Amino acid sequence: MRKIDDVDIAILKILQADADKSQKEIASIICRSSTNVGERIKWLKSQNYILCTRAILNPKMLNIEIIAHMVLTLTDNSASALANFDIEIHKIKEVCKCDYMTGDDNIELTILTTDTTAYYEIESLIKGIDKVKKTKSQFILDEIITYSGFNF
Repeated sequence: MRKIDDVDIAILKILQADADKSQKEIASIICRSSTNVGERIKWLKSQNYILCTRAILNPKMLNIEIIAHMVLTLTDNSASALANFDIEIHKIKEVCKCDYMTGDDNIELTILTTDTTAYYEIESLIKGIDKVKKTKSQFILDEIITYSGFNF
């Protein structure tokens, strides 16, 4: 079975920086044929190196003024309690990220919304989910480093 090589990594770097680049443009940059680049991208997708291609939206243009991290402590960490939490948290569209984590708190959420009034409504919904014991929120004032993928 083929392993990822330096050419594949070069393609991944280019696509992370600008997924709109055409195969022809990528081929020109890495001195390969467009066909070779297309085959490699197809292989990278089939091997799950590339999970999907997305647009990064500008929150300010969409009237998103609040970006918050909320950590939660659950009263029950059983599989059934976590499964129920998963179902309920997916119903709240403003929650854009949810991570299980180690430590005193069980879960960290990233929430995007328009204003503090909307945030408090979302917080109330989250506090109403079964087994949520405590929440703590922190609001993002400014972004210093924007996540843009892996650094190779």
